[in-house]
Amino acid sequence: MAFKRSRQPNNSNNKGHNHNYLQQQNQEAEKQNELKIEHLKNKVIGIKSISYDIQNEIRSQNQLLDELENNFSSANSLLDRTVNRISTLISSSTGQHMCWLFLFVFAVLIFIYFYLKRK
Repeated sequence: MAFKRSRQPNNSNNKGHNHNYLQQQNQEAEKQNELKIEHLKNKVIGIKSISYDIQNEIRSQNQLLDELENNFSSANSLLDRTVNRISTLISSSTGQHMCWLFLFVFAVLIFIYFYLKRK
């Protein structure tokens, strides 16, 4: 009866093969990491661009709001002066007649506005 001799793997050759395999895995992992880093870098660049666009939009909106505030201040002061003039007009003796004339002219203008708007 002959015993078969089992083949033991050559440890020195096997170690070299494992080392090469581990190096390939490490290189593949490095490549994947580099790709992911590049992908994240592109996303960061995109987000940075969007944030600059938002910043520019906010600046333009703030400028528009400042202009609007100035326009409202001008309109408010004009309205205050008009109310003061009408108050002085009403308090004078001929002012009451002028006030009625002013209201009549105002009503006629409103009527003309709605009449023309309807056509």
